[in-house]
Amino acid sequence: MTHYRRGAAFERAIAARLTGDGYLVIRAAGSHGVADLVALKPGEVVLIQCKISGTIGISEWNKFYIASRSVAALPVLAFKASRGVYEYHRLTGPRQTRRPPPYEVWTPDTLIDK
Repeated sequence: MTHYRRGAAFERAIAARLTGDGYLVIRAAGSHGVADLVALKPGEVVLIQCKISGTIGISEWNKFYIASRSVAALPVLAFKASRGVYEYHRLTGPRQTRRPPPYEVWTPDTLIDK
Protein backbone atom coordinates (compact mmCIF):
# COMPACT_ATOMS: atom_id res chain seq x y z
CA MET A 1 0.00 0.00 0.00
CA THR A 2 1.37 3.45 -0.88
CA HIS A 3 1.93 6.18 1.70
CA TYR A 4 -0.99 8.15 0.19
CA ARG A 5 -3.35 5.15 0.44
CA ARG A 6 -2.33 4.43 4.03
CA GLY A 7 -2.98 8.06 4.92
CA ALA A 8 -6.34 8.10 3.11
CA ALA A 9 -7.39 4.87 4.84
CA PHE A 10 -6.40 6.36 8.19
CA GLU A 11 -8.43 9.52 7.48
CA ARG A 12 -11.47 7.37 6.60
CA ALA A 13 -11.02 5.36 9.82
CA ILE A 14 -10.93 8.52 11.93
CA ALA A 15 -13.95 9.91 10.03
CA ALA A 16 -15.89 6.70 10.71
CA ARG A 17 -15.06 6.84 14.43
CA LEU A 18 -16.14 10.47 14.68
CA THR A 19 -19.33 9.73 12.74
CA GLY A 20 -20.01 6.99 15.27
CA ASP A 21 -19.63 9.61 18.01
CA GLY A 22 -22.35 11.72 16.40
CA TYR A 23 -20.33 14.11 14.27
CA LEU A 24 -21.07 15.05 10.69
CA VAL A 25 -17.63 14.60 9.09
CA ILE A 26 -16.36 16.14 5.86
CA ARG A 27 -13.12 14.77 4.42
CA ALA A 28 -10.94 17.16 2.42
CA ALA A 29 -9.40 14.41 0.31
CA GLY A 30 -6.26 15.37 -1.57
CA SER A 31 -6.78 19.06 -0.90
CA HIS A 32 -3.41 19.64 0.80
CA GLY A 33 -5.28 22.18 2.91
CA VAL A 34 -4.96 23.04 6.55
CA ALA A 35 -7.18 20.19 7.82
CA ASP A 36 -7.85 16.64 6.66
CA LEU A 37 -11.28 16.45 8.27
CA VAL A 38 -13.96 18.85 9.46
CA ALA A 39 -16.19 17.41 12.18
CA LEU A 40 -19.43 19.17 13.12
CA LYS A 41 -21.90 18.88 15.98
CA PRO A 42 -24.36 21.55 17.10
CA GLY A 43 -22.24 24.33 18.57
CA GLU A 44 -18.96 22.55 17.83
CA VAL A 45 -16.56 22.73 14.89
CA VAL A 46 -13.43 20.56 14.99
CA LEU A 47 -10.65 20.70 12.41
CA ILE A 48 -8.58 17.54 12.39
CA GLN A 49 -5.10 16.75 11.08
CA CYS A 50 -4.63 12.98 10.69
CA LYS A 51 -1.07 11.74 11.12
CA ILE A 52 -0.41 8.03 11.42
CA SER A 53 2.93 8.73 13.13
CA GLY A 54 1.53 11.46 15.36
CA THR A 55 4.25 13.90 14.35
CA ILE A 56 3.65 17.32 12.90
CA GLY A 57 6.33 19.91 12.17
CA ILE A 58 6.51 23.24 13.98
CA SER A 59 5.49 25.29 10.93
CA GLU A 60 2.57 22.98 10.08
CA TRP A 61 1.50 22.89 13.75
CA ASN A 62 1.41 26.69 13.97
CA LYS A 63 -0.35 27.12 10.62
CA PHE A 64 -2.99 24.57 11.64
CA TYR A 65 -3.43 26.08 15.12
CA ILE A 66 -3.76 29.65 13.83
CA ALA A 67 -6.17 28.70 11.01
CA SER A 68 -8.36 26.70 13.40
CA ARG A 69 -8.54 29.46 15.96
CA SER A 70 -9.24 32.09 13.26
CA VAL A 71 -12.55 30.33 12.49
CA ALA A 72 -13.31 29.45 16.15
CA ALA A 73 -12.70 25.74 15.51
CA LEU A 74 -11.05 23.24 17.79
CA PRO A 75 -7.65 22.12 16.39
CA VAL A 76 -7.15 18.37 16.89
CA LEU A 77 -4.34 16.04 15.86
CA ALA A 78 -5.49 12.41 15.38
CA PHE A 79 -2.91 9.63 15.30
CA LYS A 80 -2.34 5.94 15.85
CA ALA A 81 -0.87 5.41 19.31
CA SER A 82 -0.48 1.68 18.69
CA ARG A 83 -2.08 -1.05 16.63
CA GLY A 84 -5.82 -0.38 16.70
CA VAL A 85 -5.52 2.42 19.27
CA TYR A 86 -6.27 5.96 18.11
CA GLU A 87 -5.59 9.11 20.12
CA TYR A 88 -6.59 12.73 19.74
CA HIS A 89 -4.63 15.74 20.96
CA ARG A 90 -6.20 19.17 21.15
CA LEU A 91 -3.63 21.81 20.28
CA THR A 92 -3.64 24.42 23.04
CA GLY A 93 -1.18 26.92 21.63
CA PRO A 94 1.46 27.64 19.03
CA ARG A 95 4.54 25.46 19.10
CA GLN A 96 7.98 26.79 19.99
CA THR A 97 11.33 25.37 18.93
CA ARG A 98 12.85 22.86 21.42
CA ARG A 99 9.86 22.95 23.72
CA PRO A 100 7.29 20.21 24.17
CA PRO A 101 4.26 20.85 21.97
CA PRO A 102 1.31 22.42 23.81
CA TYR A 103 -1.61 19.99 23.77
CA GLU A 104 -4.02 18.05 25.90
CA VAL A 105 -5.72 14.74 25.31
CA TRP A 106 -9.13 15.16 23.70
CA THR A 107 -12.04 12.77 23.38
CA PRO A 108 -14.75 13.21 20.74
CA ASP A 109 -17.50 13.54 23.35
CA THR A 110 -15.70 16.39 25.14
CA LEU A 111 -17.03 19.87 24.49
CA ILE A 112 -14.41 22.54 25.08
CA ASP A 113 -15.12 26.25 25.52
CA LYS A 114 -13.58 28.08 22.61
